[in-house]
Formats: sequence, C-alpha cells, structure tokens
Amino acid sequence: MPTKGTCYRWDEVPGRTLGYLRFGDNGHIVTAALQPKRNPDAPYVILVEKGPRRVRWAKALGQQSLPISVYLKRGTHQWEYCGTFAFENFSENLEEIQKHDKRSRRNTNIVRVIHLREVLS
Repeated sequence: MPTKGTCYRWDEVPGRTLGYLRFGDNGHIVTAALQPKRNPDAPYVILVEKGPRRVRWAKALGQQSLPISVYLKRGTHQWEYCGTFAFENFSENLEEIQKHDKRSRRNTNIVRVIHLREVLS
C-alpha cells in the first residue's frame, strides 16, 4: 500500500496505462495519474477533454463503484500518491466547464468535469 504524500516512479504506479487512467487486470480503473497544471483542482476534480477514448473512460469511471488511487505528477519520474478516491458526480454544465477551463489555462475542449471524494482506504 502506498504512503500518502510519498512520490513514486511511473513504473510503481498501479495499473496499465491508457492515458491519464490506469487499469487493473480485471479491466476496472484503478488509478488516475494527473498533471496539476492541467487539473489545478486535482485530486478532487478531473477535467476531461474532447476525444472518444477520453470521454469513454470518463464515463466508465462514473459507472464504477470501486474507488481509485490518485497520483499527481510532481516532477520527472515523481508521482505523488494523494489517497483513495471515489466518483462523486460529473458536470457537463458550460459555466462550470468554462470556469475550470480558465483556471487550467488549457484553452482546449473540456467536455466534462468529474468530482471525486476522498475515502478511507
């Protein structure tokens, strides 16, 4: 079990990668690996950009009852374990998306805002 606040190498982060989400052997999402400059309110908020695969995995996270580990990138080969989180809700509300888009300074096509809550592991 990882220690909250400790940094790990990419190969120590659980799961197989398909972008920012990592999957376990059972096909469930086990980890979100996020970059704070792209997700300034992480680990509590994940911003989902346009793209069929990104949206599909974001929807899968919302349908999954199992919690996930969240890691934030802190530097080259440095991923900080932030704890265990569960899906709380999502929004596709344009006002909320624009607020987060401005904070993330992406100027990209954010299509969904996912809210997570920390759970005891």
